[in-house]
Amino acid sequence: MAKPTIRQIKDRERKQRQSPPRDFFRRAFIQVLIIAGVGLFVYSNTFHVPFVFDDIFNIVNNPGIKDFNYFKDPSMIGEARGLLPTFKYAFMTRILCYLTFAVNYKLGGFDVTGYHVVNILIHLVNSVLVYTLVLLTFKTPYFSSYHEDKTSFKTMNQTSIALFAALLFVSHPIQTQAVTYITQRFASLAALFYLLAFVLYIKARLSVSRAGMITLYIASVTSAICAMLSKENSITLPAVIVLYEFMFFRGAFRRRIFCLIPYVAATLIAPIAFLEAKSLLGQAGGVDSALHEFSGSMTRWNYLLTQFRVVVTYIRLLFFPVNQNLDYDFPISHALSDLPVLLSFVFLLLFFLFAIILFFISRRRVLEQRHELRIISFGILWFFITLSVESSVIPLTNVIFEHRVYLPSVGFFIALVTFILFVTNRMKALLPVPEKAVVILLTTVVLIFAGVAHARNNLWTDRVRLWEDIVRKSPQKVRPHNFLGKYYEQQGRIEEALEQFKIAINLGPDDLWSRANLGAAYEKLGRFEDAKREYLAAIRVDPKFAATHNNLGVLYGKQGQMEKAMEEFDTALRLDHNFAEAHNNKGIVYERLGQFEKAAGEYRTAITSDPGFTLARHNLEVINKKKGVRKNEQ
Repeated sequence: MAKPTIRQIKDRERKQRQSPPRDFFRRAFIQVLIIAGVGLFVYSNTFHVPFVFDDIFNIVNNPGIKDFNYFKDPSMIGEARGLLPTFKYAFMTRILCYLTFAVNYKLGGFDVTGYHVVNILIHLVNSVLVYTLVLLTFKTPYFSSYHEDKTSFKTMNQTSIALFAALLFVSHPIQTQAVTYITQRFASLAALFYLLAFVLYIKARLSVSRAGMITLYIASVTSAICAMLSKENSITLPAVIVLYEFMFFRGAFRRRIFCLIPYVAATLIAPIAFLEAKSLLGQAGGVDSALHEFSGSMTRWNYLLTQFRVVVTYIRLLFFPVNQNLDYDFPISHALSDLPVLLSFVFLLLFFLFAIILFFISRRRVLEQRHELRIISFGILWFFITLSVESSVIPLTNVIFEHRVYLPSVGFFIALVTFILFVTNRMKALLPVPEKAVVILLTTVVLIFAGVAHARNNLWTDRVRLWEDIVRKSPQKVRPHNFLGKYYEQQGRIEEALEQFKIAINLGPDDLWSRANLGAAYEKLGRFEDAKREYLAAIRVDPKFAATHNNLGVLYGKQGQMEKAMEEFDTALRLDHNFAEAHNNKGIVYERLGQFEKAAGEYRTAITSDPGFTLARHNLEVINKKKGVRKNEQ
């Protein structure tokens, strides 16, 4: 055999230098690193984002995460003070996620960095699971039957679909609420177990080893159970698995149904948890209040009509993530004949029918290169099914939240990327588009999304800026003015806080929190009569709100009206006998009256109710010293 010439050697070396980069970036490990790198960039500025919104109730003021005994006996949460019925209910139905908060608290207290590290890691894992899900789908029997059609698999790059679906998922600005907002670990953690159960199910079905199949199957079912204990929307998992099974797998009908039974059984976890919460919280007088807070006064019909427009808003945000808002002021719909409602309904119906049509087209084997349409169909149906729990007929007071589209967006991005590449492939005869051009376009979109998401996260770093943004976008909603006022107050900007509280009262004269907050602001300014007026107005709104009676008692104490102060503290404690702050304040009154033994008893009760109540511990130490001095004098 003739030796290669110098020119041939140089040509071969040149080709080797040119080809590796392309192959290099198609390696799964490198693509996973790219996904992780983009995700880390997007959330690199969130490690010090403070607790906001419901973080205060779910984490900061939640005794459940400060003591692991609550997880040994969840019924204890029914007696916990400082928690509204909705949060007590959530603790029992989403207990696995609260357990992760408890671990965070055990390791780092209220240092937000640890909480954000966990949230970001969950998001990155979810993105890799999206990538894995797509790649596994191309290995299912449905696609295996088309292996003879090599042309399709050259033009429809499987790794490109997997990579860009995952990149859109990890970089999209709409995901910031599920990742940066610590409490919405509910959404991301449930999605993690949901996706993990799904991927493990596919791997089990593809496994050629019986032992491996059983192991993967058990792990999948276990993950499904964990998803159910993280958030209620996980009950859609069996429906999505059934859909996937009959879209992409084959086999004896009875055997396939038998394999799906454990997933269907797992959905019972959610109603069982609900009934358990109803039983335990009902004994504490909380479940009816919890359900009322969840649903408000909305009817199922009004909620469904509103959701037609909400889901269209989600889709608009997925395409164009502009004017994002943590607390939307979304009007309630009352009639299908309203033009925005009707148009939204028609659009969603056509979108759904589009998925069904694509499915039936993909069944026609005589049509070449159409099998990718089944992925598009599945992605759209995934979107609708996973959104169905929170966007159907189950009324929730907050009709729209961006974190609710976190799991549904998986199907949306898979369908979108597949559709773009499919259309590009089909249009080559009319308008040749190089594959590189499509890759550049998708990469540009990912980079734009990543930049917008990073900028959105910057807003979360400052609570005042965040709520100022919300007030600008929802100026007629009471809650944003209340939160902004509280954060102004914390910064010592009392006059600006007063202005926000007054706006809130004008928008909602019967809003309890607005009255209570305005009273507290007046009290800080020394305007005691104005503060008392607002506290009494808050009590008229809700005479059973213990915190307002406690605040009024403190005010009476400052005015030297000890008898009235004691009456208010006693009222607060009748309404909530574990109210540690009221016990502490009652102790202060006893101490001022010189009744040191009674004061010490109240401080000890406050510490028993809340072991982390440092002020009560300090007061007890001081009163014990006073008692010691008195003994020595005697």
